[in-house]
Amino acid sequence: MLPILSGCASDPAYKVYPSDPDRPPEIDVHSHIFNVHDLPIYNFLTKVELSGELGKWLSPAALFIVSMVTSRAPTGEMEEKQLKLMRLSGSSVGTDDPRRDPVQMFVEGVNRFIDEHIESQPRGLLARDNNLEFLRFLYQYPRFPPQNGLLLDAEAELAYYRINAARIATQAGTNRHPRVTSRLSLPTWDEVVNFIKSWAPLWSKYRYRLASQLENVAGPNEPIRFVAPAILDSGNWLPDDPGYKSPPSTSLAQQARIMRLISLVQPPGVAVHGYIGFDPLRYIKDQQQGNSQDALAIVRAAVETQGFVGVKVYPPMGFRAIGNADLGDDCFPPHVRMKHLGVLLDRALTELYSYCVDNDVPILTHCSHSQGPDDRAMQRAHPRYWRRLLDIPKFRSLRLNLGHAGGIFDYDKPTDSNVWTNEVADMLGRYPNLYADVSDLAIVTATSGKDKAQKDAILANVSKLPDCAKARLMYGTDWLLMGRYGEAGTYRDAMRTAMGPVLGADLDNFFSGNAAAFLGLSDDKGTRGRLKAFYKANSKNDSILDKFYHPRIASLT
Repeated sequence: MLPILSGCASDPAYKVYPSDPDRPPEIDVHSHIFNVHDLPIYNFLTKVELSGELGKWLSPAALFIVSMVTSRAPTGEMEEKQLKLMRLSGSSVGTDDPRRDPVQMFVEGVNRFIDEHIESQPRGLLARDNNLEFLRFLYQYPRFPPQNGLLLDAEAELAYYRINAARIATQAGTNRHPRVTSRLSLPTWDEVVNFIKSWAPLWSKYRYRLASQLENVAGPNEPIRFVAPAILDSGNWLPDDPGYKSPPSTSLAQQARIMRLISLVQPPGVAVHGYIGFDPLRYIKDQQQGNSQDALAIVRAAVETQGFVGVKVYPPMGFRAIGNADLGDDCFPPHVRMKHLGVLLDRALTELYSYCVDNDVPILTHCSHSQGPDDRAMQRAHPRYWRRLLDIPKFRSLRLNLGHAGGIFDYDKPTDSNVWTNEVADMLGRYPNLYADVSDLAIVTATSGKDKAQKDAILANVSKLPDCAKARLMYGTDWLLMGRYGEAGTYRDAMRTAMGPVLGADLDNFFSGNAAAFLGLSDDKGTRGRLKAFYKANSKNDSILDKFYHPRIASLT
């Protein structure tokens, strides 16, 4: 049970811990620090993120979250301005107001949700009724202190929510909750409270504050640390909803500029360098429209001049790593369909892979049956397509991280056709620069009950993997997506405790050495050389890179 919120909370609610140079350095090889403006957020929530969590509540829940966070979230222009001021002053802390009172945000969200998605909708409209039903459920189990004066009067039909909210809130923590019979399939309140009060507000923050929260999520005695957040470019694959217009998104080029500045304002003992997103569909459209700043040009600039360590490719949106030409045009969603799309996708991806191989640039990909709009799309993230690519002699040495190791969070069911960890493990011993990360494995924080049993089963199966596969695993958080779990703050320590008996002497390599080898942090001709040049061009000391100099490369067997 999550604690009851009381009073006003300020952000950061975490402490900033100094790095301890005597502890082994650590690398989070897979994370994210985007906010609500960096994704087509409503489409992402309804078609990807919440689909398995809230069932028929997709639209109301997503609308409510967007109502909560959009007005508070800094735009790209605001963040760039703030980071430039920080850079000029030499500070790693901005002058923006970091406060995010969760009660205030919730109340503002209620009012905006009523105004935009209930009162403005015609009576009897199904969407309006569903939104009203969702709002009723939010008040079934209120856990808010009295907030007199925050809720404004409205029409009589909605007076229950706006006039009586303070009275209802005083019942928090008691058994005298108003009950509502619902026709919807409802999740537990704790699931709702985690999404709406704990996780959703993260999407309203400055990105550099999200990076700081990520860097310090593990608690005291922090090691020197290197964090690699990935920019996600998926909007072209998610169809627009005719009933909702998403707020303007921060462009990919602007997100790259923001990440560059975040890299330059880090305090001693911390390095933050991102992966730039690459969407082959965006690249195809750029070429068709004659855009000079196309998706591949943005990749080149990010890697060569803006301090990025690699590229993020996201197949579960609906494309294969290679072999799209085998698919007919009708195998793609209607809103993206075009003549010979599969051929064009392979051509675009091959251009990216050629650039990455020629310049020793790492690629992070999502490799699990998850986080896609439907089963057909998620199947295209299967590792068999990456095996097919790596078997092409030119691409055998590609630096590649199969993110989530084929769905390691479901590896208690190793024979399930949608759990690909065994195939990933088989591949890890065959290619010189292939690795896999263990990220978003929130189950490692479980201490009792069914979750503990699932955790134990997963770890038992991981321990049976070939040594050459275990020697290629890397630590990742998948923050801020992992922030939807209440136990995120204990994740690093729980992971160390869980993986220690499984990996033994390889534990430090899991937390640092393998990622340093994958990223090329020991190669002056590759990533290390580009980062040193980036630091020099921006008058920033590059000595932190020496902490991650790790020439070891796990042997193939």
